[in-house]
Amino acid sequence: MKTIYFMRHTQSEANLNDILASRQEAALIIARFKDIARLDRIFCSPLTRARQTAQPIAEVFGLNAETDERLTEQDPGVFSGMTYAEPAALSRA
Repeated sequence: MKTIYFMRHTQSEANLNDILASRQEAALIIARFKDIARLDRIFCSPLTRARQTAQPIAEVFGLNAETDERLTEQDPGVFSGMTYAEPAALSRA
């Protein structure tokens, strides 16, 4: 049976505490993950930050990160750049 893991670059504990952090934190997480998981393929969005997250993981597992346009985040169209409250306010106007 195949297992699928989804990973997303998120805000780190260091970021939450206004501490500058390096990729060393990510390297530790990847090293721990390698001890418990087996990966055959890695897919990511073609967006830069997604590729930057996937590449170190791929290197540790000896794989290539494959990009797939279908993994690109959604496009909110004219609402792009607005806060979540702004479109709601427009709908009430």
